[in-house]
Amino acid sequence: MKNICIVLLLTLSVNAQTITVGAIEQLTTEQQGQFFHPVAGPNGEVLFSGAGYVGLYLLEGPDHIKTLSEALGAGYEPTFSADGKNVYFKPYRYEGMRKLSSLVKKSISGDREKILIKDERHFTSAKRLPNGAVAVNRDTGLYVVDKSGPEPKNAIAPVSVFIEKGKIVLYKNGEKKTLTPLGDGFYLWPSISPDGTKLLFTKAGKGTFISNLEGAILVELGYANAPQWSPDGKWVVFMRDLDDGHQVLESDIFITSVDGKTTIAITETGDQKEVYPVWAADNEIIFGTEKGVIYKAILEK
Repeated sequence: MKNICIVLLLTLSVNAQTITVGAIEQLTTEQQGQFFHPVAGPNGEVLFSGAGYVGLYLLEGPDHIKTLSEALGAGYEPTFSADGKNVYFKPYRYEGMRKLSSLVKKSISGDREKILIKDERHFTSAKRLPNGAVAVNRDTGLYVVDKSGPEPKNAIAPVSVFIEKGKIVLYKNGEKKTLTPLGDGFYLWPSISPDGTKLLFTKAGKGTFISNLEGAILVELGYANAPQWSPDGKWVVFMRDLDDGHQVLESDIFITSVDGKTTIAITETGDQKEVYPVWAADNEIIFGTEKGVIYKAILEK
């Protein structure tokens, strides 16, 4: 694979832990196509979408990209099963003026495919819960579409969070709670910390915050779009992008400590715009660029 030096060995000590950001590895090329919005699997798998979330693709090796779907919407927020063997995605189609979505479970190693929800209008993308089950937020509440292990299919799930009509919806102990920690407005990118005790979210026009599960603000992280927890819950990765309302003018990837006190740049390229990072296993950050190239940053402790 081609290595590029977007950042050369930045070292930082936080809580007696040293982190080194090494070379950045290029995972795809412009000749292979334009790919966006990467998603990392539990065993190092990498998914990404085509432009406009059309299609869903799997990186199988340095020179091979497998097409899992070419459907509209298939690349929007797909999620892996706990063992990484299957992926869940939400393609859509139009019937007249009505947009109808389905939820599909597909094996990444073959062509086995199962439709879990077919041609409905009001449900979210799937999320993998801490117990390994996969669920969506539906009109009727939290709906477990695929279970893991012996647990009954619709048993009470662990803490989970979704966006519903621009508000945060949190499920805890089987109860649904709507949260607006900063008042009315549009909320984005909510996620629960790996230890299940904190909520990370962005409010449009206000920035990114960490709260407890009741919505009380603990930390303000500032302008930090598309935030995501690190696997150990000690860091948040995000993009800091600037646009003119029509196109992205500049964008770089950063990580910040969860207390908001220390921020480190993963990319500082100027002429290249890096967007939508995800924290992968083994201290790796996967991200894309506006030109549709996918990269991986390797962090060393």
